[in-house]
Amino acid sequence: VLWALAAVQTARLSTFMGDATRIEHVPIPLAEHFNHHACMTAYVQAAKLAEARVDNLYDADWWPSLGHSPTGDAQARAYAPFELDAYAYPPPFLLAPRLLRALSHDFSAQRALWYGVQALTMALGLWLVGVWIAGADARAGVRALLLAPLIVLAPPVLVTLQAGNVHLVVVVMAVVGMLALQRGRPALGGALLAFSILAKISPGLLGVVLLVQRRWRDALWTAGFGLLWTLLALIVFGSAPFAAFIHYQLPRLRSGAALEFFTGSIVDIAANMAPAGLPYKLEALGLALGDASAAAATIGTLFTLVAIALTVVAGRRSGDLRIQVGLWLAVLTLGALRSPFAPPYVGFAVLWLLSLWAAELRRPPGAVALALAFVLLCVTPPLPDAGLLLFSMVQQALLLALVVWFIVRPTRPPS
Repeated sequence: VLWALAAVQTARLSTFMGDATRIEHVPIPLAEHFNHHACMTAYVQAAKLAEARVDNLYDADWWPSLGHSPTGDAQARAYAPFELDAYAYPPPFLLAPRLLRALSHDFSAQRALWYGVQALTMALGLWLVGVWIAGADARAGVRALLLAPLIVLAPPVLVTLQAGNVHLVVVVMAVVGMLALQRGRPALGGALLAFSILAKISPGLLGVVLLVQRRWRDALWTAGFGLLWTLLALIVFGSAPFAAFIHYQLPRLRSGAALEFFTGSIVDIAANMAPAGLPYKLEALGLALGDASAAAATIGTLFTLVAIALTVVAGRRSGDLRIQVGLWLAVLTLGALRSPFAPPYVGFAVLWLLSLWAAELRRPPGAVALALAFVLLCVTPPLPDAGLLLFSMVQQALLLALVVWFIVRPTRPPS
């Protein structure tokens, strides 16, 4: 039944991704503000600017949601009816949309191709992990495969695929890369893990796991491919994107200025699952905190230290393949939550983690608790502003609590 429902929803979404006028086929009709939102517009536009060798492709004037300039507005017309999103990723990631542009310069075709690659990559990742776990523990692997459609059906996942955000693919690449390293395929594992790190930085916490476990060869393979991807990006795009990222974008990412759009509405503030977003939620609820951005920066710094400490603990944990995959997913979530703005899609790794956690369940109370956690992370009820903010804070707390508990819990917790 789950697989049939997933097939129906995938077919609906595929129809819309193939034809943007078929809005009646969007999988989550209530999320109307996503009907004309496409994160991948930023990827394609950034690759276009990099090919043109502009001095600073991160400059706010290029991006309507940041600079509100005539230049940005003019660039956005090429993507109508979709809004032009802002680009915030490191330069090596541009190799992916550059390949997309090599295949087609028509945005509708680019959008369909990007969706196809993302959906198939996610499906392949869920399948491979389930099959590999089944090789060591048939019961756990079969449960993971049977519950995989629940992940596909989760509203945050469907909306992320619809928007074309690369987060799902980055998580899958990182997990499959770690699995390949563990199974003695260092070239494949190093290439996948290195690209995921260069794409979003936060998967770099998995590099800490490798170092804690003294897997020097795997760490060297990953570093070597990281250098290779960086050199390839330098050859293709030149040094300007790298200089702009280091001197212009990184300081703006640390301060949150590069993602200032997430404070523009209650919906955006509520959607932020990052601990650094908490001061903005409290401020929106009427609690005076002084400078919310300064408080967010302080929380971000403290959370970085906590995330590194928990990553070290995760690296020292032992367990079967299912446990190890779960720990990688927990670490990836910690890294994603370090961003000043972490939309609900950061919960993808935790939803995947819960599907693996289900293998431990023996009694109904444990299954009910896990199902309730899954639902709470997936839903966004129609609430007034204050209720929406409070509910999002509950989701924040639950997301972080699940990650921390999986890392520090006893090996065989009572279910």
